[in-house]
Amino acid sequence: MAIEIKVGDRIAWVDLLGQDGNLGLEFGHPMDTRQIQARTRELLDALDPFDVVEVGAGRGILARDVLDAIGELQPDLALRLRYTMVDRSEPTRDHAARRVPAARVLAPEAPGAGHQGCLPAAGLFAAPPVLRGRRRARALALQGLYQRHFSKSSISDIEAEFMVDNDMAKVDLLYFRDLLRGVHREQADLDQLLEPYLDRPLQEGDAIELAIVRLGAYELKHRLDVPYKVVINEGIEMAKRFGGTEGHKFVNSVLDKLSRRLRLAETRPR
Repeated sequence: MAIEIKVGDRIAWVDLLGQDGNLGLEFGHPMDTRQIQARTRELLDALDPFDVVEVGAGRGILARDVLDAIGELQPDLALRLRYTMVDRSEPTRDHAARRVPAARVLAPEAPGAGHQGCLPAAGLFAAPPVLRGRRRARALALQGLYQRHFSKSSISDIEAEFMVDNDMAKVDLLYFRDLLRGVHREQADLDQLLEPYLDRPLQEGDAIELAIVRLGAYELKHRLDVPYKVVINEGIEMAKRFGGTEGHKFVNSVLDKLSRRLRLAETRPR
């Protein structure tokens, strides 16, 4: 297996399975994993835009994790990243496009734009623990807000209950507390932000979907360290997991419109 690294008219092939079974360059010069990572980091910093092309992308699970990981850990790179998924199955491509709306999805024979920094996703990135910790934090905050919607318990009591009843070892606790307390504290202001983009009165909305878009609105407004694409994708995934059949479409529509208002610099075409 080889990857192609292209900068301008210079192309370097890196053979991931050299003759000795170790990582190596095309002509047999040894290069360990740390060297490849260092060289890749140089390219990531140098190119704008930077293309990641995943061939055989399937349903987009890796693509989602890659984009989320980069968004969480390297937000500057996220703004320059163009992700393309390639798969020969049309139903699979359709599923991938719904799962990862921020990426392009192409058939193998489809013409694509010229790429610079063309790399396969699987060889470079994986979702790190910090990303999974924040994803768990969002899910727990959502459940806490949903519980608060139907109960008279204080947000402090709900937080304490969740801390006891759940395994929090792999949860980003600071993020969980910030989302749970922040959304509860600013619910009235968040609802004012959301109302112009809702297709129904707030009181008629589904409780789970409302909690998801409130979470997304809070992140878009206050968590500027999280790219807007990550906020939208996370909201869509939570809606698919916890909401109704069409709930993810509602969440996508609302958060996409709101992001253009709250994250104008990020969403403006480059």
